[in-house]
Amino acid sequence: MSLKYKLSARTSPHDLDAEAKIYAGAVNSGTLSMEEICSNIERNSTATRGDVKGIALAFANYLIKSLTAGNSVYLEDLGFFRVGCSSKGAETEKAFTPANITRKYINFQPKGQLSDVKAKITFEKVGKSTDAAVVEQ
Repeated sequence: MSLKYKLSARTSPHDLDAEAKIYAGAVNSGTLSMEEICSNIERNSTATRGDVKGIALAFANYLIKSLTAGNSVYLEDLGFFRVGCSSKGAETEKAFTPANITRKYINFQPKGQLSDVKAKITFEKVGKSTDAAVVEQ
């Protein structure tokens, strides 16, 4: 099954004076809820939906505790989770304070089978482009 994409004309955020170019954007085909995922796992295992949901919530809580403690978390055939940050520069190490940290984020790096999925993805164009006049030129 192909992933769907649409085209749109945009300027580069790094060069706002540049001419617009055509870029692809993935089209989301839906969102699965926790209940739907748990029900699907229940149908394919001996665990009940409640068991699956309980384990998933316990896992999420442990992941949060691990990341806030400064640990990276590695899940075989899924990938690595780790916390990262961005900051404003300071003239000296002494002048740098935690106030220089401008952004915190959770980084996920797929590994194993999840990373291998990228090679299997194909794409299919759908719908009208957001700026047909630019796309057609």
